[in-house]
Amino acid sequence: AAATAEFHLLTALDARDEMEKVRLAQILHDLHDLATTTATNAMKKGRLRRFVTMALGDRSKQQPHEAQNQTINKDNETPHPQIGNHIDFQGLDLTQLSKPDALHIIDAITTGSTLDIANLKSLLQTATNLLKTEPNLISLGTKASQKKTKRDWGVRRKSPSAPPRDHQDDIVAVIGDLHGSLDSLTHILQLLNVQNLDENKKQVVVFNGDFVDRGQHSLEVLLTLLILKLAFPKQVYLIRGNHEDTYVASVYGFQDEIRRKYGEGQTSDIWKSIGNIFGALPIALTTNHALVVHGGLPGADFDLPTLEQLPPETRWSLETTVNPQTQHEKLLCNILWSDPTETDSQCLSKNLRGLG
Repeated sequence: AAATAEFHLLTALDARDEMEKVRLAQILHDLHDLATTTATNAMKKGRLRRFVTMALGDRSKQQPHEAQNQTINKDNETPHPQIGNHIDFQGLDLTQLSKPDALHIIDAITTGSTLDIANLKSLLQTATNLLKTEPNLISLGTKASQKKTKRDWGVRRKSPSAPPRDHQDDIVAVIGDLHGSLDSLTHILQLLNVQNLDENKKQVVVFNGDFVDRGQHSLEVLLTLLILKLAFPKQVYLIRGNHEDTYVASVYGFQDEIRRKYGEGQTSDIWKSIGNIFGALPIALTTNHALVVHGGLPGADFDLPTLEQLPPETRWSLETTVNPQTQHEKLLCNILWSDPTETDSQCLSKNLRGLG
């Protein structure tokens, strides 16, 4: 009991600190923008934010990933002809990525192979295009489930949503915050038996946000998830979290990771492509029995059609939800940042990170 109480206390402190850290970084960034023109180029390129990150510290205890001897695709020992120390997509159509090619690429990523700028941007753009075809709210349930009441869902529905996909009998595995831990993701893929994912039509995997930040391998985690999405578009779903945000990820380490791996001169261009990925990610998913969001409910009067009817262009353009201005931006911000309570209550209360 004491250990459980301590865990909840640390979790609450970390959640409070996260938003405060983002707000402090924003204040310092605004002060920097108001500084005189004699400010150094180093500050202009973002070193002030990196100072904030280092000064406030990172509670993550992730250890650097070590290349593993075991591979995900153990049955096929023939190396992909375009993969060595560097991954080259030449000759591959990423929009029609086969399972064997996907598993080879994932194996290469998880054992230390890298992508050059051209191949990285190609993957990010292809994945962005695919994610943009998905709605704000992905429905895996049946028509009957879409008629659930406020008591069933905890939210109010005004009308049925779009026709459901044929997933009503699926087993849905929901994976929480990976936060740049490639070791954790590799272990999860082994548990999920990912090499047989497309053959098991009754299995769906949902990665529920916070893929990046804190850990040492946010880029590799994100790229692995995008490869999975391209290879298994109807079995793998990626939902946006509050760290899939260009501002938050610039404070919590992902942007610094890009800078270390690709250099200062390439970071801005890559970061723009990553921002497009963040904006393209769907916001929520429903099954017959659950509503899956990274954060929580944005308010007592929230209903799912409000999210469904949000113009997709608004979602795509919102690379950060820090300091939302419009009603649409505030809606997405609260969904991503709200925290659920542990009490069995119908009430919604204010907290530092949103409603929930």
